[in-house]
Amino acid sequence: MPEIEKGRVAPDKKSHTLTLNERTDVQITGVSEVVSFDEASVLLETSVGTLVLEGTGLRVHTLDVAGGRLAVSGEISGLYYSHGHEGERRRRGLFRT
Repeated sequence: MPEIEKGRVAPDKKSHTLTLNERTDVQITGVSEVVSFDEASVLLETSVGTLVLEGTGLRVHTLDVAGGRLAVSGEISGLYYSHGHEGERRRRGLFRT
């Protein structure tokens, strides 16, 4: 959780939010790096860990790594936060179809 100082997020921490609209548009803040993306998945690092978006016809519309913002559209079928190293990654799904 971000450190709060006088009602503000500490400068070295980025607040993370994820807003999903109708399973077709997602806006994410707290993005530090987009590792990879294609029409089926987007793999990114956030201030709270690795996030994987899965779906079909995925398109990145906004990518502002300096500001920590990302917007993706398409048919979103899964959102997962992963923990651990690549070989020992565990998924905690928000939803999956």
